Amino acid sequence: MSLSEKRTQIYLPLETFQQVKRIALLKNVSIASIIRGALDEYLETEKEETKYNIDSIEGLVGIFEGEEDLSLNHDRYLYE
Repeated sequence: MSLSEKRTQIYLPLETFQQVKRIALLKNVSIASIIRGALDEYLETEKEETKYNIDSIEGLVGIFEGEEDLSLNHDRYLYE
C-alpha cells in the first residue's frame, strides 16, 4: 500500500462477496482490485451525471445582484 492509498473496510452481502470472489479467481486478480475497478467506473459515471447540475447552479450564483425586478422578470434575465 502506497501513501496515495487509504485503507478501508466494507461489509458486503454474502452473495455479492461470493460473486466478486468468483470473478477475482477467474481473472487471477485480487478481490480488492475488482472492487476498486468497479468503484472507479461508478465514480466516473457519477461525475459525468452530476457535472452539468453543479456547473449550471454555480454559474448562476451572483449574476443577478442588484436587479430589483428579478422576481417579476426572471425569465427575461435567464433566457434573453
